[in-house]
Amino acid sequence: MSNPLHDLPFEDIVKAWDEFDEGGTNIAGIRALCLNDLYYLLVKVCGRVDLLHPWSYERCREVEAEPNGYLDLWGRER
Repeated sequence: MSNPLHDLPFEDIVKAWDEFDEGGTNIAGIRALCLNDLYYLLVKVCGRVDLLHPWSYERCREVEAEPNGYLDLWGRER
């Protein structure tokens, strides 16, 4: 099943989130986004604002599109 949010360009995603969760005030909207949008969960709920970058957005969408059969190794800074 396709998620329309996953098809949005990086530049439009935050606006779409704000409309869907009514600026973070709609608990049902927040819950739905957490269950269906890995990028929302990371950026908004976990507070990983350092991931607000097109590269990170594209990687999350790749994992959501094909979550099985891959080993993701991403380096970290120390």
